[in-house]
Formats: sequence, C-alpha cells, structure tokens
Amino acid sequence: MRVRSLGRHTTIGEMGLITGRPRSANIAAETRSVLYELSAEDYARLKHEEPALSQALLGYVIGVMSERLSFANRAIGVLQR
Repeated sequence: MRVRSLGRHTTIGEMGLITGRPRSANIAAETRSVLYELSAEDYARLKHEEPALSQALLGYVIGVMSERLSFANRAIGVLQR
C-alpha cells in the first residue's frame, strides 16, 4: 500500500541508520533515480573521525524527521474530521 510519494532530493532510511533498527517501510523508485548510500559502518567511522560533520548530519536528519512528523500530524488531523 502506497503511503506517500516523495520527490527529488529526498532522504530515506535515516531512522534505521540512527537507531540501528530495521526499516519500517519499503521504497520503490518510479523513475530512473540516483541513490547515495551511507552505510552503518561509514556512519560509525564518520562519528569517530569527523564529529562536527556527524553533528551537522544529525541536525539535518532531525529536520527531515520533524518535517515528516508534521506531515503525519496534518494527515491525521484531516482523517479525524
């Protein structure tokens, strides 16, 4: 079941990367796409070797997750009407 469509320049998988838990959804590209991956091992190394960059990444991820939570709250509000 499609929950949401995402557009260009979208970050996915950030919750699993930060928490180390399995992902909560699957994603499928509908058009040709370019994907960049940051593995858990590379993320761990980044935290150790580049703490300032790691903090900047966490700030970005918090922003992404905040936007998604806001979207979900609005959707729930609409469904409750």
